[in-house]
Amino acid sequence: IKQKVNDMPITYDIKTDKLYNEGILEGMEKREKEIALNLIKAGLNNETISKATSLSTEKIQKLRK
Repeated sequence: IKQKVNDMPITYDIKTDKLYNEGILEGMEKREKEIALNLIKAGLNNETISKATSLSTEKIQKLRK
């Protein structure tokens, strides 16, 4: 029985894990904000930054402050 248990494959689809997906989304949003801050420093306008990052112009305006 021990050998059968050891031979049993255990599978887990991490893509269905709620915490994993939340972490991925948080990481993506953090990276978009970092990119937006760099684009602000480079002198780009809110609309261009919004297109490049998918952040709303309102969020970009908050980052400018």
